[in-house]
Amino acid sequence: MSRILAVLIALTLGSVVAAAPASAATCATNGHVYYNPYPLYIKYEFDPVDGTPYEFFKGPFPSGSTFHVRLGGNGLKPGTALIWRLYDKDGVNFRNFGIFVRSNCVAQEQTFEISAEPGTIVTFKANYDAGNTGAQIRDQNHFRIVFPRFG
Repeated sequence: MSRILAVLIALTLGSVVAAAPASAATCATNGHVYYNPYPLYIKYEFDPVDGTPYEFFKGPFPSGSTFHVRLGGNGLKPGTALIWRLYDKDGVNFRNFGIFVRSNCVAQEQTFEISAEPGTIVTFKANYDAGNTGAQIRDQNHFRIVFPRFG
């Protein structure tokens, strides 16, 4: 009987020692978000939140044109959401896009559609939680699209 008890205790202790803590999982990269296609615009968790956004021009296009942006992220805290807040040239938040962060620290790239009139400026700001450091990044200037007027 004491031999069985000793084996059970050894097995129990062995399993306790072998178990990894739930928080031991880490992401393969530092937290970052990106705009795709090329050129790829990336912002990392250690980039300044109020830093200069990447800026590029689309158009000129006729009124009511729609555009597609592909957005994603890596190195993010699993179970959270990566959210882009879109601001107009007056600083008013008029739309949000979100992607769920999977257990592998990835916010799978998704395509979103926006429409814009000539003269519109749209600034995309990223909101996410970094997977390794736990840093909470809020309204990080990511990129800006300028839709020029005709003529």
